[in-house]
Amino acid sequence: MTHEDIVYDRRVRLIEYAAKCGNVTHACQVFGVSRKSYYQWLKAASAYGTSALLPKDRRAPHQPNAMTSEEVAVIQAEAVARPTLGPRSLLRHLAARGVHRSASGVAKVLHRHHLGTARKRVAALASLTTADGGQVTDAALEGPFGFCLFASHRGQFVSLDTFYVGRLKGVGAVWQLTAVDVATRTAVVQLVVGDKTAAVRRRVLGPSQAVPAQARHHDDRHPVR
Repeated sequence: MTHEDIVYDRRVRLIEYAAKCGNVTHACQVFGVSRKSYYQWLKAASAYGTSALLPKDRRAPHQPNAMTSEEVAVIQAEAVARPTLGPRSLLRHLAARGVHRSASGVAKVLHRHHLGTARKRVAALASLTTADGGQVTDAALEGPFGFCLFASHRGQFVSLDTFYVGRLKGVGAVWQLTAVDVATRTAVVQLVVGDKTAAVRRRVLGPSQAVPAQARHHDDRHPVR
């Protein structure tokens, strides 16, 4: 028995019970409905038969301007690919992909999918990058070719690269520090807010790998060989 069958049967039984006992108020109290609902159902049944007591389908309201799932997916992809851009700045990139929406509409989509702030978008990008690419690149799996350094064991040489992500409003400068162990080709990535000091770099390397004399640092603006 469906929900519609249950509702229909209850309405029919209410009308029959009220007619039998002759007291509408008492019948409504027994069935837990209002007198107004009872008279509405009685009027419909008298005019169109008991089939009129079947509940009407509740359909979702038609929204002609509602976003399609494809548009939402494009907005999410562009926001994560350009995490430092806000909804208004994303409009040009969205238009290039055929999505023409207002800044407020884009902002609502981002908030609904937990991408409303630049910090959340940067975190989502870092998470997706790690999940997609992993910690070891395909080229590294083929051997030591292409590396200018060689290490015979883990922790002997660690290369540290610094990448400037951008400046977030209310947060400050965001840097991505990537430490790569030359022997194992294992990479550790961490986002840092603020200045990329030597103390911060040592924390990224870890106590077991922080060997200053054997570490190699490559800054994106001022490479140190």
